[in-house]
Amino acid sequence: MNLLTKYFNQDKKQIVEVDKNNRNLDYECLAINSYNENTRAFLKIQDGCNNFCTYCVIPYTRGNSRSREKNEIISEAKKLVSNGYKEIVFTGIDMASYGKDLKDDINFNKLIKNVLDAVPNLKRLRISSLEASLINDEFINLLKNYPQIARHLHIPLQSGCEKILEKMNRKYTKEEFKRRLIKIREAIPDIALACDVIVGFPDETEEDFMETYQFIIDCNFNYLHVFPYSSRPGTVASKMSNQIENKVKKERVTKLINLGEKLKEKYEEQFDNQLVDVIVESYNPKTKLYKGYSSNYLEVSLKSEKDIKGLFLKTIYHKN
Repeated sequence: MNLLTKYFNQDKKQIVEVDKNNRNLDYECLAINSYNENTRAFLKIQDGCNNFCTYCVIPYTRGNSRSREKNEIISEAKKLVSNGYKEIVFTGIDMASYGKDLKDDINFNKLIKNVLDAVPNLKRLRISSLEASLINDEFINLLKNYPQIARHLHIPLQSGCEKILEKMNRKYTKEEFKRRLIKIREAIPDIALACDVIVGFPDETEEDFMETYQFIIDCNFNYLHVFPYSSRPGTVASKMSNQIENKVKKERVTKLINLGEKLKEKYEEQFDNQLVDVIVESYNPKTKLYKGYSSNYLEVSLKSEKDIKGLFLKTIYHKN
């Protein structure tokens, strides 16, 4: 069988073949102690997913949710910091499920505490993506007690329409989601909150889209990551009726991107001329400026006669 007949049908349409027996996998530990970046390192703590959102192929292709052992994570974090990294980013497919498959009494919040206690020289711990279900009293207390945790959370929303959330098999209501955001802002008022949004999901009417649009405003998100719905073969959503035309998807994406720019602008303006903590990441020889990011992910430009790349310092943020 040649590659063409193996991966494409007679109409030359791609065939996605998923092994139905690959769900029960063990965590494969592949430690990485250096990156091209000099200041930020990515530390994977979990893989796989058990949620089966109707638009997502990951549970079929990446297998069951499985966690990396706590001691392995701590050991890698120590090595990364000793190699000069100032910031570590926790990554995973569904970090909310961390620890559920392990014998130890461990969960995501306990892991954060264990890592920060064991690696006191770590300047910043950033969380790549955080499901709203993890925003509870325990997590909020961690934010209060550990300033090393970045004041920037990326929380997948996907839709602000109750009907669409149900069709997506997202396991929360919009009001539950909003209550968690209110709670975290009460504790950390200046925190930056970002979200993912999928537009043009099957059967999403203009009214449904505008419900999402208004919900994003009501939640006062600071950054938006907007994606048009893309059908994945083998998923439940790919077989749903009332698929949305690409033209409509593009129009809705544009509207949300424009909204996202306004929300970003509004958020960043409040920090103009304010003192922020920055990890300096790079230098541009053309502009002769160094660039870094604050805890709440403000991009900061700095002038310096000395080489300050890799330093953790306080500076005034000037919005361009």
